[in-house]
Amino acid sequence: MRNSHDAPKTLQRPAWWGDKGVCREHDPDLFFPDDWRRGPGKLDAIAAKRVCGRCPVLEPCLHDALERGETHGVWGGLDPDERLQLKYPAQRDPAQDPGGGEEAGDASQLLQEAVSV
Repeated sequence: MRNSHDAPKTLQRPAWWGDKGVCREHDPDLFFPDDWRRGPGKLDAIAAKRVCGRCPVLEPCLHDALERGETHGVWGGLDPDERLQLKYPAQRDPAQDPGGGEEAGDASQLLQEAVSV
C-alpha cells in the first residue's frame, strides 16, 4: 500500500464557485452579523445583500446555502429568515405574496427584493 505522500502532484483542486465570490473582498463579519433583524446587524445585512447584488456567483451561493441548510449569515443575497421563506413557502406572509405564485417565482422575487435593498 502506498502512503498518501506518494500521490502524484498533478491533481488540481476542482473549481469552486466561492473562488469568484465578491464577498471574498470584504470582511466576513459583514455577512455574519450578530442580529440581522435589528440595529447595526440589520445595517450590516443590508450592506452584505448589496454586495451580493453585484456578485457573479449569487445563484450557486444561494443554492449551496439552501442545500446545506445554512442557518447563519447572508448567503446568495438572502438572510436566514428569507432562506426559510424559500424552503417553506407556505409559511410566507400572504400580505407579502397575495398571488401565491409558483415557488420559482417566489424565489426570484425574494432574491430581487433582497439585493435591491
